[in-house]
Parts: sequence; C-alpha cells; structure tokens
Amino acid sequence: MNQGSAVGRLTHRLRAGGLRAIVSIALAGVGVQVLTFVSGPIVARMLGADGRGLMVLVIVVASLCSAFGVGGLPAAASHAVGASGAAARDAARGLIGRWTLAMLGPGLVAGILTAIVVRHEDEWLLLSVLGAAVAYFQCLNYLALALLQGEGAIQRVNSARLIGIAAYVAAVVIIFVAVPTEHAPTILAIYAASLAGGSVLGWCMLRKPTGDTSLAVPSSEVHAFARRAWTTGLKPLDALGLDQLLVGVVLGQAALGIYSVAVSVTSLPLVALNGVALALLPKLASLEPGDSIGVMRRWVLASVGLAAAMVLGIEIVLGPAIRIFFGDEFEPAIGLGRLLVIAWAFLALRRVLAAAAQAQGRVVAASVAEGVSTVLLAVLAYVGMKADDLDGVAWAMIGVSVFCCAWLAAVMTWRHDSADSIHAPEADELEPPVTDTVEHRLT
Repeated sequence: MNQGSAVGRLTHRLRAGGLRAIVSIALAGVGVQVLTFVSGPIVARMLGADGRGLMVLVIVVASLCSAFGVGGLPAAASHAVGASGAAARDAARGLIGRWTLAMLGPGLVAGILTAIVVRHEDEWLLLSVLGAAVAYFQCLNYLALALLQGEGAIQRVNSARLIGIAAYVAAVVIIFVAVPTEHAPTILAIYAASLAGGSVLGWCMLRKPTGDTSLAVPSSEVHAFARRAWTTGLKPLDALGLDQLLVGVVLGQAALGIYSVAVSVTSLPLVALNGVALALLPKLASLEPGDSIGVMRRWVLASVGLAAAMVLGIEIVLGPAIRIFFGDEFEPAIGLGRLLVIAWAFLALRRVLAAAAQAQGRVVAASVAEGVSTVLLAVLAYVGMKADDLDGVAWAMIGVSVFCCAWLAAVMTWRHDSADSIHAPEADELEPPVTDTVEHRLT
C-alpha cells in the first residue's frame, strides 16, 4: 500500500516535471545526431579533409552571420508566445512577415564575408551565394522552431528537426551511391536546400490563427526582450563555431577537417539538450513563480543525467566509430574527441541553465555570463593551440564551459522560499537602462 503510494507519487512528480517531454526532445536530438553521423563519414570520404574543411569554413561563416542576425529574437518570440498561450500567428501578428524580410540582411552579410574568406578559391562566387543562402534559411529555421516551441508543440518541433536533417542525409547518400563527387559546393547546395525546406515546413506546422487581434503581443516588448537576450541568443560559445573558425585560421583547413570530425561525433549532448532548453523557456514562462521552481529543478536534474549518460556512451564507441566510418586519415580525431565530449556536455547544460535564468527574469545576467565566457574562450583557445595544437582548444572549451555553468547556476533561484524574487520582465523593465547601452548598440 505504502510502496504503491510512493510509486504513484514518484510517477506524478515525473509527469509534472515533464519527464516524457524531456525524453522525447532528447530522443529527437539523438535522432538528429545519428543522421548527422551517417552523413559525416560519407561527406568526408567524398571530399577528403581539405574539401570538408572548405565546406565547414563556409558553413561556419554563414552560421556566424545567422546567429548575429537573429540574436535573442528566437528566445523573445518563444517566451512571448508561451506567456500569451495563443497561437504563434496570433501572438506574433504582423511580426513574422517583417522578420522574414529582415533576415535577408544577415544573408547578404554572409555572402560578402564568404567571398572574402574563400577569395582564393576558383569558385568563390558560387561559394559566396551558397553561404548567403545557408545563413538566410538558418535564420528562418531558428524563428520557426522558436514559434513552435512557444506553442508547446514538442512533437511538431521534433518532427521538423528530424525531417529537415533526414532530407539532407538522404540526398547525400543518393549522390554517394549514384554519382560520388569531390565538389564541395554541390554538398553545400544540398545543405542549403534542406534548410529551405525545413523553414517552410516549420511555418506550415504552426497552429492556424484565430484572427483575434487582441492576442497580439506588442512588438516593442518582444524586441526589447530580444535586445536583452542578444548575447545569450548568439550562443557564441558553440553556435557561432568560434572554436572552428579559430582552428581554421590558426592551424589551417586540414586541422579544421580533423577537428570538425571530432565535433560531429561528440556533440550529441548539445544537440539533444538544445531542444530541452528551447522547450524549457516557454514552459516556465507559462507557470507561476512558485510552480516553476520545482519544474525547473527536475528538468535540470534530468538534463544532467542525460548528459552524463551520453558522455559515457560516446567515450565507449568513439574510437571504433571514427576508425570504421571515417577511416585512418581521421584517426587523430579520436583523442581529441575524448576531451571534446566533456566540453559539449557542459555546453549543453549551460543552454538549459540559460533558458531557466531567462524565464526567471535574469535575461541580462545570462547574456553577461555568455559574453564574458566567449571572450575567455577566444583567449584560452588561441593560447591552447599555440601550446598543444588541437588538444589545447579542447581543454580551453572544457574550462570555459564549466565556468559558464557555474556562473549561471549562481544567479538563478533554486528554492521555493525565494520564488518571490522571480518575475517576468515588465514592459518598463524591458527598455534597456543606461547600463545596457552597449548591448543595445550591438543590435
């Protein structure tokens, strides 16, 4: 009787904490990583280390521009839709079209920067156009997924993530079997097309609007939240590919090819828990402060457990996986990967902690933690490369990711008796004060 009651209470707490949702999101992330892992060796074998390095370089530049382009807008849109409880097309009425046009800006910048970076390549113009397309459609994907998360549409978000990457992998496999190519722009074009399809799919998955104009969230509030969340939204520690960009510039394309293979095999924790972070922000925004504390703690605890399990699993299969799927040319990625998987686990946890901090009203605090950690990473990664080549970058990633997690945990509220200090920013709070002028100018 007592045992049954205990089991019942435990089951209720797990359901209340969203365990089913967490597992569903994590499994979708695992699916994305598995599909990426399938395409990685195929692309590497077709293009070689140098060709793969060129492809990664273009994608890194495009990702950099898309991240700067959207900034904190996805988090702001997700928070606004979640707090309103309305369909995204109602809550963001009049904003979605403006955002779609505005994202042409980051695409244009990406094209120009790509032209500069690859100017010595024979097909620099084609590579520049593809870089612009990748950046633009990445921006639209970020926004579409954020709006779906705001609606609480976890299954639709999972489907959109899996379908997009599956289309890319299917096309790469077909080319590898039918007409193998050493032409990096061809693979980049396929990637851009998959992003375009994914963004269209995401918009189509949004709930139908009711047409009730009273449900629209004031654009000033959404954009003000986005300004405060700008640095956190960039996710410069991982989403910008800052580490890969530094490796490519300092150590060259061949080293970048090795590093990118290690990243593709070990970044599962980040892929899996990123979806958890995206879902956590609107979920906590829709709850009262007292209720959100318990949910937040259970989601964070579950994320820690999932990250630890993924690290152990990857450490076991890392060596055989790289040897079998990538070949002897990429064997140096094994030792590097054993360090990077630890860094990716902490980087993944810091995304969950950042989302929880934003939901508690610590929007600027989360951005400051991310910004300081990014500067620290740039310095330590450069020093590490000079001292220990690629392993030096990995050690820098570990140290900085642990530092950022500790910072975020310190600014958050963890106890129910402190719940009164949690609040969603009011309209007048959302306008940046004098101390935030630097962040405001950057947007």
